[in-house]
Amino acid sequence: MNRYSKHLTAAIALAFGLLSVTTLWAADETDTAANASSIRVTNFRGHPPFKRRFLSSEETAELARFEESSSEPTAESVRTADYRGRPPFQRKILSSEEVADLARFEEASSSGEEVRSRRRGPPGKPGARR
Repeated sequence: MNRYSKHLTAAIALAFGLLSVTTLWAADETDTAANASSIRVTNFRGHPPFKRRFLSSEETAELARFEESSSEPTAESVRTADYRGRPPFQRKILSSEEVADLARFEEASSSGEEVRSRRRGPPGKPGARR
C-alpha cells in the first residue's frame, strides 16, 4: 500500500506542475494577443438593444475613458428601477392627520318582536317566516 501511495503522489504532483506551466504559457500568449486586439464595451443603460462598441488599442483616449468608468464604485452607477426600467414614482403624503367619523352609533327604536318577524330563512328553521 505504501508503494502505491508514493507513485500516486508523484503522478498528482506531475499533473499539477504540467497544468500550472501550461496556464502560465497560455496567459502570456493571451496578454500579447489582448494588446493587439479590440475590446467590446456594452452599455446596459436604457432599453434593449443595448449599445455595443469595439475599442482598439490605438484609441488611447477612449480606452482611458473606459478604464475610468469601469473603476468607479458599483453603488454610484446602480439606480433603483421598476420592472419597466424606469425610476419609481415619487410618493407625496397630502395629510397624515386627517380624522374622519366612520360610523355613527344610534339607539334602535324597534322592539325584538318586529326584528324577529322580518327575518327570512329556509323553511322549517327557527325564526323562518311562515
